[in-house]
Amino acid sequence: VAEEMTRQPYPALAVDIGTNGEIALWSGEKLYVASCAAGPAFEGAHIERGMRASPGAIDHVELADGDLRISTIGEEQPVGICGSGLFDALAVALESGAVQPTGRMTNAVEAAELTNGIRDRLVGEGNDRRLVLAANHNHRGEVYLSQKDVREIQLAKGAVRATLEMMLEYAGLAVEDLHEVLLAGAFGNYIRAESALRMGLLPP
Repeated sequence: VAEEMTRQPYPALAVDIGTNGEIALWSGEKLYVASCAAGPAFEGAHIERGMRASPGAIDHVELADGDLRISTIGEEQPVGICGSGLFDALAVALESGAVQPTGRMTNAVEAAELTNGIRDRLVGEGNDRRLVLAANHNHRGEVYLSQKDVREIQLAKGAVRATLEMMLEYAGLAVEDLHEVLLAGAFGNYIRAESALRMGLLPP
């Protein structure tokens, strides 16, 4: 209603991302709506160092000079990572080569090809492999993205992406037909569109 999607002559998509994904697709003539159970990963639940968006949560991660740069809510010492930080962390991990397109974390042999900054942040082996985002601060422990975390995010993003693809198919539309994609909700307002695209939550 607020965006007046149905007044537009072109196809548009609105996605409210959270534990449940609420999606509206306007074909230009007809409105389709659906919801999907994405699970709590986007809210920081089931993530090893996940937390709500509160002071000390890593909310943004970017790649700079071959290493990671983080920011936290309130500019406090990092104590965990919230949803927007998760999106960025995974997008940057993919971009830097720390995580493979399949979701598998790069092993020690493969990491030899990465920049020193990223390689030094990869620790552990196998299912215990993790990308350290922030080292120990005041004995609060490391904040990291683990192999398990990546799998949890894949499950959540897979639910949203599959619903989007099914809705487009049902409406007889292709991704290229969309003129606009709106990210909604308290969480959707804070994630970077580039990260959502890089991690595959949204189609290219």
